Amino acid sequence: MKRSVFLSYPHPFNTKQTTFIADISAYLQARGFEPRTLGVTDYDMDAPLKAIRRLMLESNGLITVAFRRTQIKTGSSKPGSSDEKKLNCVWL
Repeated sequence: MKRSVFLSYPHPFNTKQTTFIADISAYLQARGFEPRTLGVTDYDMDAPLKAIRRLMLESNGLITVAFRRTQIKTGSSKPGSSDEKKLNCVWL
């Protein structure tokens, strides 16, 4: 029996991200782990946080992936203040 691991990630929005998640899943499976993701391998009609908690309690570990979603090509942080900073080509 494979050991359950909670694999948490936002929905990929490009091919590179989709491939990355598939590679992580394959890597884990080849080493005796079963990656479980809410909405992919596990479904629950309960409130999302309750479902996540249940999945975490049933797992032996957690891997979280964060993808960049927003790029600021030109902007500023705290505009109009003494702490204002210019932002150029910054990813969030």
